[in-house]
Amino acid sequence: MSKQISQFKPDDVVYVVKLGVQFPEFYKGTVEKVTAAQIQIKRSGSYVRPERPSVCKFYDNYPVARAEFIREKLQADIDQNEKQIQTLKNKIKQLQEATDLPDSFY
Repeated sequence: MSKQISQFKPDDVVYVVKLGVQFPEFYKGTVEKVTAAQIQIKRSGSYVRPERPSVCKFYDNYPVARAEFIREKLQADIDQNEKQIQTLKNKIKQLQEATDLPDSFY
């Protein structure tokens, strides 16, 4: 589960899943400062980046964070594929109703 920013303290390791933006990302950083509205995270480089909970989820566990990022990235493709499968099933059903061929033919 993701954590609230208030649960982090300076120098904690945090895994950030940034979604809902044009370029979603997943990265590891160290907490520099926590305020009520945002958390400032030092990435592997030397710069500090402020992040807001409105577009990010914060984790202290790498496998959980990575799984969440992958799930969110793939969810759009999964939804599209499920819709396409349903459309194809409907077309097969229409063909079965329109012809006298046995079900084993399909």
